[in-house]
Amino acid sequence: MSTDEPYVPLASLDDDTYQARVVTIDDTTRSAVWIALIPLLTLFPAMVMLILGYASPLASAIGALVVPAALVATAVLAFVDSHELRRRGIREAASGLWIFLSPFAYLVMRWRVVRMYRGGGWGPLVALSGISFVVGSFAVIWFGTIKGIEAMVNP
Repeated sequence: MSTDEPYVPLASLDDDTYQARVVTIDDTTRSAVWIALIPLLTLFPAMVMLILGYASPLASAIGALVVPAALVATAVLAFVDSHELRRRGIREAASGLWIFLSPFAYLVMRWRVVRMYRGGGWGPLVALSGISFVVGSFAVIWFGTIKGIEAMVNP
């Protein structure tokens, strides 16, 4: 078997015809989609912090609550995703511990394993990459615009 072909671990016999049928594995879970959406979910609190200024007590409270909550939510989602993939028949699903390195690391390891079984699994990784690029670009433009206006007003 070449490395380009998906590895199909599950097969069973049909009771009526005694012929093998392949059981397909769905590789997209809701948890993986939510992991990919984390940059969008943290964008609004980050914008509020930028608008208020980092020195304000409200911005500090938002930062103190949002960052740990996002980290915990992402870790829980990674472990749920790993468990769901195992339940769907992918025995060597990526460990949820990869999330502590970064969401990209977890989704890359998840893609490597799912690719062997299904030939896919790249959707959440591409979504996270695209969303991170858009959110990062927006943040750079936003911050640059604010700082540019401040420089023009207060030379």
